[in-house]
Amino acid sequence: MRRVWIPLMFILGLILIVVGMWMSFELYARKKLSKVNENMAQILYELQAGNNRIRLKNLEENLVVIWLKDGKLITTANFTKPVDFNGYVSGYYEGTLGRVYTYTKDPNLGDYLIAIYENPAYLGLTAAGLVLFLLATLLMIRGSELTPAPAQEDVKNKVIDQEFIKRLKALRLTIATAGIIPKESSEEAKKILDDIIKEMEGKP
Repeated sequence: MRRVWIPLMFILGLILIVVGMWMSFELYARKKLSKVNENMAQILYELQAGNNRIRLKNLEENLVVIWLKDGKLITTANFTKPVDFNGYVSGYYEGTLGRVYTYTKDPNLGDYLIAIYENPAYLGLTAAGLVLFLLATLLMIRGSELTPAPAQEDVKNKVIDQEFIKRLKALRLTIATAGIIPKESSEEAKKILDDIIKEMEGKP
């Protein structure tokens, strides 16, 4: 039975890690797109109002320059400052009235980590998957080192299997409540892992 649980723990751990990372990235992407869309809506409104200098609400996300053929220049307020254009994705459109240049800030790891920090539930899901993955690895290593006598092996495996089920149920409950109390869930997952390691090493 023990040999069945370990691969399942590997698989479940990997699934939780991937799902947690994907959900956190999707959250980051949605927030970024929401800021860009909000900027575009504000730019359209300011243009309709006849403003030549537009101070965007999400100033760091976009730069816009509208250069009309009659010499009129319309920009966002942040364009007047020194800008590192290597951190932006650019595009432009040219028509009979002039040119429009747009710049959108590249996705970056720093902003992604901030988004995770502000929404730790997804980080807790990834952490729970990592705990399961490391636990399965530890059990595999310990299992290869332990060679109990044949007469005692069945009894020992039954005891270990029962403990596996208890620990996995506790960890499952922790994962289930991660969206409500992510910080506490993460701490509980660590405690569960510590308890199992101590028990396997024979520590009090």
